[in-house]
Amino acid sequence: TNENEIGIDVSTWQGDIDFKKVKESGIDFVMIRIGYGYNRDNENILDNKFIQNIKNAKYAGLKVGIYFYSYARNETEAKNQANWVINMLNNEKLDLPIAFDWEDWEEFNSYNISFTDLNNIAKTFIETIEKKGYDGMLYGSATYLHRIWNLNDYKIWLAHYTNKTDYPNKYNMWQLTNSGVVDGIDSFVDINIL
Repeated sequence: TNENEIGIDVSTWQGDIDFKKVKESGIDFVMIRIGYGYNRDNENILDNKFIQNIKNAKYAGLKVGIYFYSYARNETEAKNQANWVINMLNNEKLDLPIAFDWEDWEEFNSYNISFTDLNNIAKTFIETIEKKGYDGMLYGSATYLHRIWNLNDYKIWLAHYTNKTDYPNKYNMWQLTNSGVVDGIDSFVDINIL
């Protein structure tokens, strides 16, 4: 279908969410943060609201996808993180993709990698996810998708905070604001269009 659907993305920062109210307010889908990694101890950390969020979002009848906030420095770490995500999902069915979200740009120079390396890191994560039968996706802002990311063969989740994006390449999901207000959530929330 060509119909756009409206969604949100959430993590522990949104606190306890009333997904029934979210659904009743006209939201169709939710992208849920499963976790992030690595932290300083080289561990992946499960978002402490993930299990509650995925359970309650599904129960309310929302379509569900997930994202992982990565600080991966090489392909091995990216692969390990993708496998960790799969294990944490424990065969949970998703309606929408698993997105790879790498945006540590301020610290990029300390990673000692090239933009090509970074593309290969993202690609490794997405391909590992897809080998396990899930849909993969790359999250990125318009600027970085234009200048750095070169993964147009994959699904793209575009972040561009504007009411009409001029991003020229194809994308599947568009995050248009980070200051959305949705019934059932006590804080601002990102709004997305599928």
